[in-house]
Amino acid sequence: MKLIKCGKLFDGVHEELQPNVDILVEDNRIKEVGANLAVSANTEVIDLSHFTVTPGMIDAHVHPDIMDWRTYGSDLFTHSDKWGMIATANTLRQTLRRGFTSIRSVGTIFWTGFGLVELAQAIEMGYAEGSRIVGSCHGLATTGSHGDFSQNFAHNPIFVDAFMNRSSSKRACISVKKAGNKA
Repeated sequence: MKLIKCGKLFDGVHEELQPNVDILVEDNRIKEVGANLAVSANTEVIDLSHFTVTPGMIDAHVHPDIMDWRTYGSDLFTHSDKWGMIATANTLRQTLRRGFTSIRSVGTIFWTGFGLVELAQAIEMGYAEGSRIVGSCHGLATTGSHGDFSQNFAHNPIFVDAFMNRSSSKRACISVKKAGNKA
């Protein structure tokens, strides 16, 4: 168990900062919040009494499998799904370190996208460090919209076969994207 001693706490419920609040954490989950919480002698104390503590933030629009926005269009064809998972693990580590305890993935650019589900499970089980994921592995998009990558590989049978083989073999995660121009 860990006891976090807050100088001030913004809890998202009260408009004013709460002074001298303790947060008791057990198994990486908040167990109790209050003043002067009773804990055992072997509880690890984290002294943040000179700081203001806030709940973790949630980023509601993330494409976690993109390593570099400048190259993501070519990454789709030049890197494997494993590259997408390395990028996702990197993104989730960075978002957690920046205070985002949860992210909402709005779809991945790599074909399977199901590694996102497995990485979310690994984080939940404590095998990997990163923000919790609420997400979509794949998106549904109308032809020509910003989520339609088919225009990039429609005339290449290797890409079409790879996409069809990978997409049909796993459980579905779906995100719907409305029609629009590519940005």
